[in-house]
Amino acid sequence: MNGADGLARNSVEAGHERRLVTIFGEVAVRRLAYRRKGATNLYPADAALNLPAESYSHGLRALAAAEAARGSFDEAVGAVGRASATTVGKRQVEAMARAAAVDFEAFCAQTKRPCAT
Repeated sequence: MNGADGLARNSVEAGHERRLVTIFGEVAVRRLAYRRKGATNLYPADAALNLPAESYSHGLRALAAAEAARGSFDEAVGAVGRASATTVGKRQVEAMARAAAVDFEAFCAQTKRPCAT
């Protein structure tokens, strides 16, 4: 398997795991690592499963961002805790809300209806 860097990964190793925090709690995602000495591992399952780069799932990030938009970050932390099986800290909720707002202007530029900014 070739990576974006053009290097072939000819070795496959099972048993690699990453942590993912979801609205159902923390899960371990097991996947294959495609390897080459001196190069970073490739995990095609991450793309196939649409896993985010960070440890919080898309669903949990969406919940945190929606709750942060409704009120304070402290209230969002409480709402996420009540609506899910996990606890997320205030800084993490702030970071998820910031990340969700990054492409707001681009989204508004491509929509057919006007957005309030």
